[in-house]
Amino acid sequence: MWARTAHFEYPDFTNSVSYCQKSSILRSHLGSNRRQPTRNGAIPGISRRTRQGYGPEFRRQLGWRPIALVAALSPELCYSGSEDSAQWRGFAVSDEDRFKSYMAGRVSARVGDDETHDPFAAELLAMATTGMRTEFVEILLRAVAEEKSWAIGEALAECVLSDDETREVCWPWNLVRDRRAPRASLPGADLVGFCKEGEDVFLLFGEVKTSSDARTPPRVMNGSGGMAWQLKEEATRLDIQRVLLKWLRARCKSDEHRSLYLAAVQRYVQSRGKEILLVGILLRDTEPHELDVTSRAKALAEGLGSPTRIEITAWYLPIPIEHWPALLAAGGA
Repeated sequence: MWARTAHFEYPDFTNSVSYCQKSSILRSHLGSNRRQPTRNGAIPGISRRTRQGYGPEFRRQLGWRPIALVAALSPELCYSGSEDSAQWRGFAVSDEDRFKSYMAGRVSARVGDDETHDPFAAELLAMATTGMRTEFVEILLRAVAEEKSWAIGEALAECVLSDDETREVCWPWNLVRDRRAPRASLPGADLVGFCKEGEDVFLLFGEVKTSSDARTPPRVMNGSGGMAWQLKEEATRLDIQRVLLKWLRARCKSDEHRSLYLAAVQRYVQSRGKEILLVGILLRDTEPHELDVTSRAKALAEGLGSPTRIEITAWYLPIPIEHWPALLAAGGA
């Protein structure tokens, strides 16, 4: 699997920089300095320490090839496969320092919605005309509840998808803005955005599951409410798709996002609701195992044929999930 560089020109905004533009700038910055991760082959259950011990010659003999994907994390491809309309992959991140830095910077900014926080804070502080009022506003701005692991996982999934150097993924809206209470769980799809590959733009709907479950596959993948069930609902129920499209349209306010929306929805309508990209992201702090995703991906492929595309990706991460809130705190979220 060789990565290809995607070229996506954004309009020049004088007053703000969109989340999509930030992702593009980050990719450009990393492009000249990135370390190429290596493919690790489909060897379930092998320890990270053992994987790090494989030399370049051993990797070459096994046919492992470099890929370009989220260079900031330098992931290794543990396994991959495909069947009909579905493909699945597993990536492992072994560098704890890289992961901590990514969480404290990139993910913390997403969870904290830095894009709107700074003007929000500046506006409130401008209204405080006395020292006591300024002190109150500063206390108010620091009144941030600790995020739950699943919410951090959703933000992490958005970040790794938008930092994928093989294509352009854009989120026109940060879902945390729709909350009405701290740490609220919003109904509906976890991921709603666009994927641009060359000149083609697709609607992207997806689900994110964060799990430390020692079972393979983890319970979050199965049954009613599991990832596979949710993705199938999003692919087949027109009432769900109608709500997602109306929600998305209302949040595509810039020329950039409006153009993406029109292109993706035109493709959707012309295919009678079939040509969409369904993405499932499984975040784990366990050892890699292909059985975490294969059965669910294959089951989805049986029921959802082309032109619908299904991508199930597992990320195996070096810091226990229960410690993720502390990593965000280090970034100021």
